Amino acid sequence: MNDQPDWLLYWEFFDQLKPHKSGKKIICGHTPQRSGDIKDIGFGVCIDTGPAMGGWLTCLDANLGKYR
Repeated sequence: MNDQPDWLLYWEFFDQLKPHKSGKKIICGHTPQRSGDIKDIGFGVCIDTGPAMGGWLTCLDANLGKYR
């Protein structure tokens, strides 16, 4: 995280995401999915299921790569 520029951490949105050069999967929040479902686009996953809007709070097990 310390190597990420501020603009990326604060202003990048999930729908503008491109694969990371490392090939690692990107895990994102702060882009609420109005459907209430986790959005998985292969190289990235958005786990913001809208708890601030009455949706579920999604949990991610970073070691297993599983979410609920």
